[in-house]
Amino acid sequence: MNENSNNSKNNPSDTEKLLSNVDNHSTVYKVLLKTGDDLRQDQLIVMMVRLMDKILKHVGTLDLCLKSYSIMATSQTAGLLEYVENSMPISEILSQNNNSILQYFQKVAPKKMAKYGIRPDIMTTYIKSCAGYCVLTYLLGIGDRHLDNIMIMPSGHFFHIDFGFIL
Repeated sequence: MNENSNNSKNNPSDTEKLLSNVDNHSTVYKVLLKTGDDLRQDQLIVMMVRLMDKILKHVGTLDLCLKSYSIMATSQTAGLLEYVENSMPISEILSQNNNSILQYFQKVAPKKMAKYGIRPDIMTTYIKSCAGYCVLTYLLGIGDRHLDNIMIMPSGHFFHIDFGFIL
């Protein structure tokens, strides 16, 4: 989840704050505190994504480069979401890159002699994660997908956030 992502179902009374917690080993954990939404459904979907990823890697030896993040629902109207560093909503990527995801990857992962001018490992990760999430969101009946709740990372990882609507 990125602090810049705008959730269309949020209203002005919702609160998202970036928090940091330091454990005994000085590891910083960044999270978003979200109020006004029931995150139990989101938590379940992320658990299903992790389970399906584990099964595909173990049984089928298929790594779809699925990115997930931690969610902890603390009540029916609040919870914590892991802050995914360097992730951006597709809407923001398009607005900053002339409506082109290709141009975004050419900026963040350039390689002159490679196909499309992008590092092959980044393109492979993007294609695999995009395909994986396409299948998973279909199988799980996840709706309400728009450019503000689909994220991309410079590493090529493509992932969904905000699973408030399931068919």
